[in-house]
Amino acid sequence: MSHKTQVIIEIIIVIGLFVWYTFQELIPDLKTKYGSSDTFLNTNSYQSMIELNIDNKVDFSVLINKEKKVYHIFFFNENSTCLYNENIENNTISQAINKSLSILELNNYLNDFSTITITKYNDSYYEEINQSIREYISKNNLNITIIEIEKSLEERREELGIRGEDDNSILQEMDYYSKGFSGIGNKKR
Repeated sequence: MSHKTQVIIEIIIVIGLFVWYTFQELIPDLKTKYGSSDTFLNTNSYQSMIELNIDNKVDFSVLINKEKKVYHIFFFNENSTCLYNENIENNTISQAINKSLSILELNNYLNDFSTITITKYNDSYYEEINQSIREYISKNNLNITIIEIEKSLEERREELGIRGEDDNSILQEMDYYSKGFSGIGNKKR
């Protein structure tokens, strides 16, 4: 083998290792550290989902894992994408709620006349989320109306007009639906 061929092979190997390292180590570490709305849902991590609808203008859900962290967000309308890639994921419930409500307030979707409808899909971590919302409202001296409702994933599936036979498939379909506003399938991004 000639010296030139050997150098080319070595360069290809180094570039290949760099690309592999970037995709295997750097990108996942950054997403874990800072959060990202660009990931697909891991249904194995799912413990609970709480949906927040503010004045029928912003509609999104936070999904919580076993570590009591928000690990995924579903966007159910275009306005909710102001939360897209804002490093909300991988934060504690309180941190994620505070960050979300602050962003919504900065984008004029949350104000003193707002109504927040909190939809609980199961009891896991609901009280912590509800308390975090109320603490944010109190801390920021907002006079917001809170409405609490309860639904099943099947009811939400029907409202969205998506498929799914069990909780995992419904959550996956919700993720695909959400990506239509925020990521894959959204021509604006």
